[in-house]
Amino acid sequence: MEKQGTLDRLLNQIAQLAEEGTLGPEAQASAAEYEAFPNDIARAVKYLADFYVDEDETSQARDILTQVLIVAYRDAKKNDPDLAKSFANAFITDFPGTTGTALLPRWTSLAEACYGLKAVAHSDNRSMIWQHSSRLVLNMNEFLDGLIGFLIIAWRCAIGRATNANVLGNAYGSKVHEFGKLTNAEDGVFYLIFRLAKPKLRNALAHGGAWPDYDAGLVRFTEGGQDGIEHEISIVDFMAFTKLGCDLARSYVASLAAIIVLEDGGKGAISLMPRHLVTLWNK
Repeated sequence: MEKQGTLDRLLNQIAQLAEEGTLGPEAQASAAEYEAFPNDIARAVKYLADFYVDEDETSQARDILTQVLIVAYRDAKKNDPDLAKSFANAFITDFPGTTGTALLPRWTSLAEACYGLKAVAHSDNRSMIWQHSSRLVLNMNEFLDGLIGFLIIAWRCAIGRATNANVLGNAYGSKVHEFGKLTNAEDGVFYLIFRLAKPKLRNALAHGGAWPDYDAGLVRFTEGGQDGIEHEISIVDFMAFTKLGCDLARSYVASLAAIIVLEDGGKGAISLMPRHLVTLWNK
């Protein structure tokens, strides 16, 4: 990635979100610390540490998601460095030739939903918890809708196939299907993405067609409106999506910070990264 311009904007955007409280009270308290770092690489190292690690540990899901996003960039770069740069810059910049494809609005909505649920997680008000958890799962899928389009472009490039930005405007379910054909879906390296991506559930949540059945321990939702097919998922699995959605939000920023350090940082900065991420980069 370039050391100025988009890089500065990306890092400054994360700092602004932290200062505004979008990333939670801990990040807000650290906002001044971010601004005090002497250069962009030092800030990127700090962002990687903060978003990759949570309460002195990194979840397995967060680690896997961070790794696969780095791999998508790494392998796309081998065939087209400019396209790989567009993939990494998608957080704040529309893909060339498109409008409204930058992921920042979707990511911000997901991050806000994560901290909204965290604020009510210990409440006895089931209705409030449902409202926040359903919003989080919806926003996770909205973010994946955008991200998977970029992953299709990056991975088509990585495996030597022609790319087309039109895929970014395709329906969510169509993107999931195409990405599955490219990567072997749940049997491939991006398997966790497919466990998270639920277009039918997303559509039901977006149109008020999902509700909790507490007696049965299920979340029920309909496909295609009130007269559509009814599906169900256990409440336990649904709540697991909320945890994984927050891991996804953190992993996305962690992967971008890692890419910045790996591309533009010196040996000293890279030595501060998790060793296996550096090994992954060099494969």
